[in-house]
Amino acid sequence: AARLPGLRAVPLTEILDELGGLLLAQLDFRAEAANLARLREALADEPGVLVPAPLPRWCDDDVVAMEFVPGLDRRAPAPVPPDGRRARATTLVRAVYRLLFVGGLVHVDLHQGNVYFLPDGRVVLLDAGLVRRFGARARHGFAEFFGGMVRGDGGACADALLASVRGADRVRDVAAFRREVADLVARNAGATAGEFRLSAFCVRLFDLQRRHRLYAEPEFAFPMLSLLAVEGTVRRDHPGMDFQLEAAPYALEGLLEEPAPEPAAETG
Repeated sequence: AARLPGLRAVPLTEILDELGGLLLAQLDFRAEAANLARLREALADEPGVLVPAPLPRWCDDDVVAMEFVPGLDRRAPAPVPPDGRRARATTLVRAVYRLLFVGGLVHVDLHQGNVYFLPDGRVVLLDAGLVRRFGARARHGFAEFFGGMVRGDGGACADALLASVRGADRVRDVAAFRREVADLVARNAGATAGEFRLSAFCVRLFDLQRRHRLYAEPEFAFPMLSLLAVEGTVRRDHPGMDFQLEAAPYALEGLLEEPAPEPAAETG
């Protein structure tokens, strides 16, 4: 981070420590089976999403066994009509939002090897090794921030950031911070997936915080990593999607839950 000024507001050491913990946790196959069950439960009511059930009888320290899903094929899929590509991208994004805002789970490994699209349009999510719990208070703050983005309300986004970052009491000019957040939100709110660059947005957001001596909490960074993992698929298959508006019903559902004091989020 010392060599990359734009990332000084990012808690890289803590994020890398937690990622390291998650990577080591991938060796705990019983924990992965439990995460798979959590994903399945969290997405049970999300249409078009399939998470294979773990088979506890066959799971142990060295093996994760799950139900067989026919139709998975790593080869290049047959051409899919534009409507089909848009539908499956929408289903994938909604699944991620439900996990983040409602289920309290962050899946940071949703690359194309862990996401399959069945011929009938369903989305299959595999591999629960890199799944992190998303604490209720952090989830509530993230929902408030995203809700502000959906409404184009820079003030609400600034409030959510000030409540979730470190060093808020050291901000010399709160009004200037709020103005800059409002400007960033105004330039990005309502943008389609083809126009919106989440990576660029995150860099600008973290740089803005750095200039005001604020430091993001790791819990706020991990959901961004989850969304970045699917951004390429969405931009390819549904560039016209309102990436932010799709979050609205899930963020609202998350906000209806009152955050309560809780221990630190678990990993694995």
